[in-house]
Amino acid sequence: MNTTYYIESISCTLAEGLDEGDLIINLGVIYKDYLHYKHVKGVEMISEYSHHNRMMDSIDRIFEYFAWQPCGLNGDWCVQAYHYGFNSPNIWDGEYYVTDQEDGTFDVVRYYPNRDEDCVESIQQGFNSLEGAKAFTRSQVGTEYFTK
Repeated sequence: MNTTYYIESISCTLAEGLDEGDLIINLGVIYKDYLHYKHVKGVEMISEYSHHNRMMDSIDRIFEYFAWQPCGLNGDWCVQAYHYGFNSPNIWDGEYYVTDQEDGTFDVVRYYPNRDEDCVESIQQGFNSLEGAKAFTRSQVGTEYFTK
């Protein structure tokens, strides 16, 4: 696989005119494959372009944009929450979220909507910025994915 393959896959998916749910699902499939080749297998993706690193950064930014889904202030969350991943938020057990504690801090949690009690497990509390909490979440998800 090379970076051109992933850029073409993403471009085709974005051009299909899918609704938001199907778009996220399709990008999630490409993302898991991308992560597998980028990290798990340790295979260096070779590109015929001289700007290989810039292309990799662009792919990472595209996935990052679509991976964060605002989903708070509803029946599931009394605060603003941001779901990380390509599954639908507030449905699947064990997904990662960043919550705004409304006091200038952010927490990283895992949510288990199918439990009757203790639906939210705290992972790390007290981040001073949303970006800091998101960076921590990315590292947690990456670590978990790569050790499976």
